[in-house]
Amino acid sequence: MNTYPFNPSDHLAHTFHLKDIEDLILRRLLDEYYIHELPLPLDIGLCAKKIRMEKKKILIEKILNQFFVKTESGFVQKRCEKVIKKYKKLSEAGNVGNKKRYE
Repeated sequence: MNTYPFNPSDHLAHTFHLKDIEDLILRRLLDEYYIHELPLPLDIGLCAKKIRMEKKKILIEKILNQFFVKTESGFVQKRCEKVIKKYKKLSEAGNVGNKKRYE
């Protein structure tokens, strides 16, 4: 996904307790999730590398455990999954409409 919905009030309501660096980590993890439309890797070091914060592994693990669910396929975020599913559904519907237009 190139874009995703962001509600500043909702974000602040759920993250008010975070330090600035923790909020930045969360935002970068969410960006990574949406860009690739996949759960985040279980390997904390790899997550750290992907968000360019290799010296913050302890904080990254804290944020992952607080805002994501650890599964066999990686760290999953319920809201991200919902948004991605909706995006894919709309995208597929658009593709069907475009195909019909050019047939």
